[in-house]
Amino acid sequence: VDVINISIGGSTEAPWDAVMASALLNARAAGIFVAVSAGNGGPGAATLSSPADAPWVTSVASVGIDDVSATFVSVVGANVPEELSRIAATPGENISISGTIAADSVIFAADVFPGDPLGSSAYPPNTFMGSMAIIDRGTSLFETKVQNAYDAGATAVVIINNVAGSGVIMAGVDGVPTPSVLISQEDGSALRKRLRLNPTDTIQINAEH
Repeated sequence: VDVINISIGGSTEAPWDAVMASALLNARAAGIFVAVSAGNGGPGAATLSSPADAPWVTSVASVGIDDVSATFVSVVGANVPEELSRIAATPGENISISGTIAADSVIFAADVFPGDPLGSSAYPPNTFMGSMAIIDRGTSLFETKVQNAYDAGATAVVIINNVAGSGVIMAGVDGVPTPSVLISQEDGSALRKRLRLNPTDTIQINAEH
């Protein structure tokens, strides 16, 4: 073995005390090159996950650059708080969003299919017809969630992260025709509360160039 490429990680910890980091030190001592994914916590300082924070491995991170300066989700309704008029959103990998994407209504996947609130299974036909689907992250792949919503008529899909923080890239969704974005767990909670209290509100996905 000449190279080990690892895409796992956890919270930052002292590499000299971490079991995985210690194992990779042994690999380094054996002359094996080790590359480790940097994690999903960036881009701030001290956000490398373990074992990527060990000085004897090479940490690798991804960077996405396109011509869109900002993508965000906006609640459309009366007296919308400023923080809900511009919710930061991350488009799916290789997804290009331009202008404004709107829908007549918003539907939470958990409301229409309680047996599978995370969108892992096919929905009944036309479940989201003409509507924007909101689905929580978890259990199944992003592409599975978005494809199932698209097959049921969704004009776009908003995924709410299931962990705090940002930096997650929704891979694999570029093969699904409907646009999709990811918003943070914190913003998702605020959005959910607003729409529950104001069921006639809708949302838009906007992209600024």
